[in-house]
Amino acid sequence: MRSSRPKGQRSGVSPLVGEVILVAICVVMSGVILAAAGAIAPDNTPAPQMAFSKAENVDGHAKLVFSGTVPGTEFIQFKLVVYSPDSLTPMEATFNGVTSYTLNDTLTLHLIDLGNDGEVSIGDYLVIDSSGAMEGGEWDFYMIYLSDGSVTASASVLI
Repeated sequence: MRSSRPKGQRSGVSPLVGEVILVAICVVMSGVILAAAGAIAPDNTPAPQMAFSKAENVDGHAKLVFSGTVPGTEFIQFKLVVYSPDSLTPMEATFNGVTSYTLNDTLTLHLIDLGNDGEVSIGDYLVIDSSGAMEGGEWDFYMIYLSDGSVTASASVLI
């Protein structure tokens, strides 16, 4: 059987079509690699900068006043971790939109959101009060940013 091609010619696509196909494959591969790299890269958004401007004992209750925060930072992005004197077991309250949170059987955290906007603002404050007397000693309070687990504010209050 004889070939229908003239002698010396090769079969295949033209060089122009081959170049277009190679460029298309490179573009698709680079897009896939970029998407994969973006998916595994960590979120480098910094934690909001805030502090407790005042941490005090008010009639046997702890009062923590906020200062300095990034606008638009909501309370639901945080949790409060509390250590009572001589205890290594933390009590935690994750903010979820209500204004009172139970830390254990006797302690309650009251969130006073002065702007009533759900956002941490200068002057907003927390009051930790007890149905009985709070144990005397140094209480430690930590605001934890849920996105990365960093401590954004901390304070100690002597009761």
